[in-house]
Amino acid sequence: ELGQMSRNVGKTAANAAKSLYQYNKEHHITDKAAAGVTDAIRAAKKADNEYNIVNTMKNVATEATSRAKQIDSQYHVVDRTRDGLQAASAKAKQINQDYKIDQRIGTTVKSGWSKIQSRYDNTADNKSSPPPSSSRSSAL
Repeated sequence: ELGQMSRNVGKTAANAAKSLYQYNKEHHITDKAAAGVTDAIRAAKKADNEYNIVNTMKNVATEATSRAKQIDSQYHVVDRTRDGLQAASAKAKQINQDYKIDQRIGTTVKSGWSKIQSRYDNTADNKSSPPPSSSRSSAL
């Protein structure tokens, strides 16, 4: 049975490949796609030669980098950002220590998983009995 299914899949794939080959042979799809890519490359080269796009973009990137360094040097953006992130991290750690947030989350998640497991175990033990109904479903 599995062997027959495999043969059928193989035949289907072979037929699809033959059909695609024939369609391409009649309509020259791959030739048209290749010509389109070639035309696009030629147009990009022509535009670059005419408008000097590549060098202009290089110059813009160089100028932007230089300006960013100048602003950082003047306003110490990188240092201030680093200091701010360190302060925020220290404050988050302090809040966690004070309120034990990670422990509360862990306890809540553990409790939720225990409830799910308990329901699953009860359902598996009593396959013939319907699952417990909630007040929500009985109100509907």
